[in-house]
Amino acid sequence: MPNRVSKNNRINIAGFTLRSSLLVEPLVGELTNMSGQMDTSANPSETAQPQTISVQPKKDKKKLWLMIIAVIVAILLIGSAAFVLMSGEDEAELTAAIDPDPVEVGAGETVELTVDVESGGEPLDADAEVEYLWSVSPISLGSFNLRAIQTVELTAGDEGGTGTVTCVVTYNDVEVTATADITVADPYLASVTINPASKTMAPDDSQVFTATA
Repeated sequence: MPNRVSKNNRINIAGFTLRSSLLVEPLVGELTNMSGQMDTSANPSETAQPQTISVQPKKDKKKLWLMIIAVIVAILLIGSAAFVLMSGEDEAELTAAIDPDPVEVGAGETVELTVDVESGGEPLDADAEVEYLWSVSPISLGSFNLRAIQTVELTAGDEGGTGTVTCVVTYNDVEVTATADITVADPYLASVTINPASKTMAPDDSQVFTATA
C-alpha cells in the first residue's frame, strides 16, 4: 500500500496512523523554551560588561629605568664639572707679584723687596694668615735678611750677574708663585779719597799719601 498524507495531518505507514502534531508540537515547545532562556541570559542589565585590562609592556619599563639612570648620571657629571670649575676659580683668585720687577741692584748693595698678594682682586688684610718663602737663583747673587715675611731686604753678592727672585705664597691651602728678574751690576770704583787731600812741599821734601777707595 503506498504512503500518503491526508488532509488532517495523518501519516499512514504500514497500517499505522500517526498524527504529525504528536511529533512536531513537542519539538516546537522545546525550541521555544530554549529561545526564552537565551533571551533572558542576554538581558543587558544582567550581563557582565567586558573590561579592558591594560598590560604595561616590558619594553616601556626598561625605557623608564634607562631614563632614570641617564638623569642620575647627568646630575653627577654636572656636579663634578661644577666642583672642578669652582676649584679652578678659587686657585685663580689668589695672585702675587714682586715689587719692584725687575730688580736692579749693584754688587754689595741692599734692595727692599715686597710681594703684593690679592684674593679675588682685593688685597689681603694685614692679619691674614699667609705664608711666604723667598729665594734667589743663583744663590751667589745675594741673600735675604729674612725669608718668611712679606717685605724683605736682599743684599747683593760681590759679583755681578742675572737671575730670578722667587716668592712662594700660600693662603687658605692655595699656593701661588711670584717671580721677578734680578740683575746685579758688576762692582765698580765709585770714588777715591786721597789723604792728605793737599800738601805744600819744598824741593827735596817727601810726603806719604794714602788713597782710599
